Amino acid sequence: MNGFPLLFAAALFTAGWFILKGQTITFPGVQVGKNALLVVDQRPGLATRVELAALDRPGFVVIQYAIVRPGARSYAGATPLLEVGEHQGIEIVLSSPTKDGEGYVAVLYADDGDERFDPLLDTPITDVWKNPIAALFHTLDSAKDSWDIRF
Repeated sequence: MNGFPLLFAAALFTAGWFILKGQTITFPGVQVGKNALLVVDQRPGLATRVELAALDRPGFVVIQYAIVRPGARSYAGATPLLEVGEHQGIEIVLSSPTKDGEGYVAVLYADDGDERFDPLLDTPITDVWKNPIAALFHTLDSAKDSWDIRF
């Protein structure tokens, strides 16, 4: 499955099966309880698309840099507050454009109650072992423009 992002989460996760133009393919995704996250590799640009985010409490999807340079901000962008439930096709505007070959991590965060993302106050939503619910993806010039994903 060349070009698909890697999945990481030490959790009770289940990878989803999806239909893509007549093919069944496993997408990297994470589901822990009522929390889920699905992101695929995508072309570089000023926004990132999260295919699916499900939260069991109000929160955010935050796009973090896979490699953080000393003194640099650790995240590239975040959604506005997402309510409890399932959200599909989320576009996240980033602080700067992504580049070919870079890695990013989408992470679910719980809101601290102020309805604004703050990396110092809001905390990652975790599994039973306290690992953040997160999915790694890459921006690649060779990534598909779009996927026909059906849930």
